Amino acid sequence: MIENSAPPEIIVSRLSEYTAEVAADIGALVPHVRSDYNGEPIAKASLEFIISSPDRDLIVATRQSRIIGMAAVTLHVTPSGTEAWLNDFVTSPDPSVRGQGVGRLVFDEVMNWCHERDITLGFTARDPRVHPIYEALGATPEYLTTRFSAGVSE
Repeated sequence: MIENSAPPEIIVSRLSEYTAEVAADIGALVPHVRSDYNGEPIAKASLEFIISSPDRDLIVATRQSRIIGMAAVTLHVTPSGTEAWLNDFVTSPDPSVRGQGVGRLVFDEVMNWCHERDITLGFTARDPRVHPIYEALGATPEYLTTRFSAGVSE
């Protein structure tokens, strides 16, 4: 993992290696951003795809070798422009993690990722209760939007 500066007990890095422990830690965080996820370890193929891709990264915060925060960042190149897109930005709900600056450290590394590519970051936030958190991190709301999804029927 590529280490970034952080308080001694929290290490922020870009995920560079799949392990079963990493998959389990990430799987335990996902239900906090996607309520229909069951908390199972993330599939090895998914994490290896992210790790091997030059246009995406999974930023993780660890403490005592456990992942306590994460954010996925992806490069989006379209005819209308290029930007980074943020997904699955979450920190552990464990009270010992709250208030330790984990979210700030992860977000700062996401912004480093963007600065390396000279691009801006975009993301959506459905829950208005988190808007002040994003604003405290330096993000500004641009417009209100409605998210649509379309999927394959089973």
